[in-house]
Amino acid sequence: MVTATIFFGAVMVVATAAGAAEPMSPRCVGPFVQRGTEHRNLPPGLPPGFLPRRTWIGDDGAVHLGDGVATFRLVTGRFSAASVAAPRRDGGENLSLVAPTADVRQVARRGDGTTAAATSEGVYERVADGPWQRLAPVDERGLVWGTGDIRGVAYDTHGRLVVATPAGVARRGQDGWEFFTGAEGLPVADFTVVASAPDGTVWFGSKIGAVEWSGTTFRYRQGPGWLPGDVVHDLVVAANGDVIVATDGGTGWIAARSTTLAEKARHYEAIIDESISRTEHGFVATADLDVPGDASTARRIDSDNDGLWTAMYGAAQCFAYAHDRSADAKRRADRAFRALTFLQEVTQGGEHAPPPGFPARTVLPGDGPDPNVGQEARDRQTRETDPHWKMLEPRWPKSADGRWWWKADTSSDELDGHYFFLAYLAIAAHVTGEARYEAAAEALRRDHAYDANALSPKVQLGVGSGNQSDDEMAFMNLYHLVRYTSDPGLRRAFLGAFHRSWLLERPERNPFFHFAFVATAQEAGADGSVDPSARDALGGADWLDDSIEALVLLPFDRCQWRHTNTHRLDLVRLSATQSIDPGRPDHVPRGYRVDGKVLPVDERSFAHWNTDPWCLDQGGDGRELASGTVFLLPWHMGRYHGFLADD
Repeated sequence: MVTATIFFGAVMVVATAAGAAEPMSPRCVGPFVQRGTEHRNLPPGLPPGFLPRRTWIGDDGAVHLGDGVATFRLVTGRFSAASVAAPRRDGGENLSLVAPTADVRQVARRGDGTTAAATSEGVYERVADGPWQRLAPVDERGLVWGTGDIRGVAYDTHGRLVVATPAGVARRGQDGWEFFTGAEGLPVADFTVVASAPDGTVWFGSKIGAVEWSGTTFRYRQGPGWLPGDVVHDLVVAANGDVIVATDGGTGWIAARSTTLAEKARHYEAIIDESISRTEHGFVATADLDVPGDASTARRIDSDNDGLWTAMYGAAQCFAYAHDRSADAKRRADRAFRALTFLQEVTQGGEHAPPPGFPARTVLPGDGPDPNVGQEARDRQTRETDPHWKMLEPRWPKSADGRWWWKADTSSDELDGHYFFLAYLAIAAHVTGEARYEAAAEALRRDHAYDANALSPKVQLGVGSGNQSDDEMAFMNLYHLVRYTSDPGLRRAFLGAFHRSWLLERPERNPFFHFAFVATAQEAGADGSVDPSARDALGGADWLDDSIEALVLLPFDRCQWRHTNTHRLDLVRLSATQSIDPGRPDHVPRGYRVDGKVLPVDERSFAHWNTDPWCLDQGGDGRELASGTVFLLPWHMGRYHGFLADD
């Protein structure tokens, strides 16, 4: 927590005192389509427990759902019973002359009258009223696709035929056939249906979720955060881009709404104010939900890392204020800073007061239940599996004024290690200008080799190894250490260490990590002290592309829903040597996509950036509401440093 406090405090003082360097033209993102789910808030009118098997857009443009017995039609914001039957899957086409024993699974028609049919014995096509012809797509290896079991067909908005097979996806263009498997990023292939969207995307239903395909990129929509059930029986895309899905768990509705990054920021701020901000001091962490996915049922809870998460939220507000002098950002930053100082003040003067400056982990109202009741038994139980667990009595002392229970035993991660402590002195010297801080830092370097320690902050066995909490705090401190170290030689060495750390984190698609390093490297380069390899690394734009993608894709819904990915075709497993704990094999499946990077942010679940992004299965039952700090900090930081333009 002290790590985060120093980070926040230095940002507050320095960011408001100087303008941001702008070594590159800010990237303007502009409006984009935000995907969000509505299946927990469907229009009224469907009977309880209704499980649709078909969904379609009627001749009147209305959404229809059918379960084989009843049909419901959506009109003026409400579903009502309708007498129409679901359209036939074979589209009324007769293939008996060319495929007498085949089951027709799906039929698609193009604007010029060309029709394609997916059958259990291959894919067929006919031009206008001409004869049916069996297609035999051949890939670049000379292998024939499409002669066996075909699950679905569609024509995209460019008139290209898209064919879904158990082995992958085939697409016919002007230059012939293209084929897409897990090696090209296709996540699953056990398809059930295909649908073409007005915006040019193609959607695939499968027995384990849905897939959105832009024509170049596949997005996987699986788990309760996206659908009420994993088995997709049918899906259709409305004119506005909404995707209506018939699943084994009910009706799914993936909405398409235009938004901007600035609008997302306002959305996350509102959720924090309404459901997460805790106590009169405004601590920002997470909340528990009595009803999964329903933020209105939030219960504000304490966190062992209240100071850390509140500090990162406060730092976001400092960057926001430094960029545009927003009165709201200043008010939020001031409040967050006062919350952090309170955590140090509340520990003083009582019966169990620690030395001055020691911060509490968190606080609870003093007039509430005594949190020490049963704590000793819980501690002993924890000690059985964790021999390092400390036995404290009391773990929750009372404040001097009796208003608060404060939690002791602030963790080593939150306090300081040998590596982080040097950053504190560099920051103090920069902010105050007092020579004694630099003198103390020099003594640590001379007598205890702190500069050497900073060059190798942790043991890490390649990408995917190590603990992300360590990485997060290291980046917070390296951001300051490099910028505020006065000695050019030391700054160059520290930047080299920062660069090596960033190379390990680069595949994690983390905008905070990207912006912290790149901003530091660019500023250090102003006086020629930047490491040449670091400067070369900045030539590629993938770090900015990945950062923008993360900000764009992060769902409005910050509830922690379960995502399951271990079955995917587009993944590579990490080796046993790339474990979280060196020398100990991982107990959960970990890996990355075939593009060499972790899963996108909307295909996994995390409350904070310190969550392991290499873990393939993540999330819970939607009863935890995370804050939008993971968005707000890099968004405002990116604007301040000139990476992102205002919307």
